[in-house]
Amino acid sequence: MRIAICSYSRGVGNGIAQMDDYLVRHMDRNICSPLSIFIDTSTDGLFKRISPGRLHVSLDIALDRLPEIFRHVDIVQFNGSYDPVVCSAAEIAGKALVVEVMHNVEPGMMHQNVLCTVCVSRAVQTVQPDVGKTGLIRNGIDTRRFAPPQQRRRNPDKIVLMQPARRDKAMHISLDVLAPLIAAHWCQAEFWMVGPGQDAVPGCGSSAVKYLGVRADMERLYAEADFMVLLSREEPFGLVAAEAMACGCLPIVSGDGGPAEFVEHGRDGYVIDCARPEDIIKGILQAMGARGDDEDLRHAARRKAVTMLDIGNTVREYEGLYSEMMSRSPARQPVTRRSRELAVLESRLMTLALLRRHGRSLRELVPLFAKIAASDQVLDPARLRHPNWGSVMDVVSSLAHELALHGNPGLARSFYGKLLSSRIVFPQYLQNWLASDPAPDERRKIRQALEAMGCR
Repeated sequence: MRIAICSYSRGVGNGIAQMDDYLVRHMDRNICSPLSIFIDTSTDGLFKRISPGRLHVSLDIALDRLPEIFRHVDIVQFNGSYDPVVCSAAEIAGKALVVEVMHNVEPGMMHQNVLCTVCVSRAVQTVQPDVGKTGLIRNGIDTRRFAPPQQRRRNPDKIVLMQPARRDKAMHISLDVLAPLIAAHWCQAEFWMVGPGQDAVPGCGSSAVKYLGVRADMERLYAEADFMVLLSREEPFGLVAAEAMACGCLPIVSGDGGPAEFVEHGRDGYVIDCARPEDIIKGILQAMGARGDDEDLRHAARRKAVTMLDIGNTVREYEGLYSEMMSRSPARQPVTRRSRELAVLESRLMTLALLRRHGRSLRELVPLFAKIAASDQVLDPARLRHPNWGSVMDVVSSLAHELALHGNPGLARSFYGKLLSSRIVFPQYLQNWLASDPAPDERRKIRQALEAMGCR
């Protein structure tokens, strides 16, 4: 089976990129032939084969290049919740076997040709629009890399708690905020902040808090720490919790996400109800108070990591899913074919929003916006009902307003006209359009649309 695994993520400190890399490296080559495709949003005009199984392509030309590549694979896989570029390329290539992997607690199934949505936890699975089209495959870790050292490195004179997470991750409360409250009870406690954005935080004067940034030696840090603290909100899976368990570092996790599905409170870690801050402190202090008498828990954590969370288990489940998909009758898996122009238009809209979010300037985005505005193709409202399309439209409509304010009102009005002719109406762009001095007939149509929505 030939599998194209598409991703916008790569690098140390990125859990999604790590999972994609694990899949490619650990698949049984007698069963699967994976092709890793990295879609680069930072560079234009890039198309490069890094190796026989790895390809880099820039987002601006992805829709031109990917259909031909997809024609030579059996299954196309991407990370959800939305990716019109990959999905449209699969549609153009006539591929019915499209797998979406959901790493976030949000609805997927944005594209009608997604055959199966893989959810990394029940927390992710329960929010999907059609649970019957989902499969539960937990993420996995390399338990040979993440393993307890032969000689324990923990310092008996101090107790170390570490939080491995991006600085901008949504938290109930961050470990460095808790540090003074915990240190009031444990003066020998030390707090390690690890991950993107954790290099230093202005205003933190406690010497007990160490900002270590992105690290490539995470297994060493887990081995030296006593506890891994991850009190994030609705954590989809919590790969770092699994890594910590494999190293014998006890996880302390919030109870409203994926980690609580594999961490058993008091058996191989601690699960905290984060509804009240005082309960958080109490739960952490109880875990710290048991240090020295918790070796059984640490051994149990390691056993669970090996038996339940090893990447080998995860890969076998993916291979089983691929085999099941391939065995289904193609007659029951028709490709929903629409015009290539519609797929291209949707992809350009998504690309525009994605590049804007990645910091591209207005000047850099004008050529792509002009292609969208100049296209004769209208949008299909039925294909844009997914909540994430609302976010894309908000970004692109705001960009059109900026264009109107900075010398390109005609381009903005062309885009507004496309939305209205596609029967896509919402007050923001209509009011911006009205403020851009449109032609009298356009002004009449805009007012009619606003009045129909009860707006003046």
